[in-house]
Amino acid sequence: MESMRDYIHEIIPLILAVAGGLADFLMNDEHNWKQLLIGLFLAGFCGYLVMLLCYERGVSQGMVGFCCGVSGLASRGILRIFQKGILEKIKAWLKVE
Repeated sequence: MESMRDYIHEIIPLILAVAGGLADFLMNDEHNWKQLLIGLFLAGFCGYLVMLLCYERGVSQGMVGFCCGVSGLASRGILRIFQKGILEKIKAWLKVE
C-alpha cells in the first residue's frame, strides 16, 4: 500500500499546475465560468503530463513543482502550439492545402 507521502508528491505538483491555470485565467480578459473551468482542466491535464515526464526523467521534487506550475500557467498556449504543429504535419502528410 502506498504511503500518504507518495500521494502528497503527486497532489502538490497538480495543485501548483491548477494554481498556474488560475493565474492565467486572472491575467486573461475573458472572465466567465466556462473559461475558468476549461482553463483549470487544461492546467491540471498539462501539469499531470509534465509531472509524469519529470518523474520518468528523475527530476528533483522542487523542479517537478516548478515545471508543473509553469505548465499550468502556459497550458493554453502550449496546447495551441502543439495543435497547430500537429495539424500542419497532418496536412503535409495528406498533402492538403
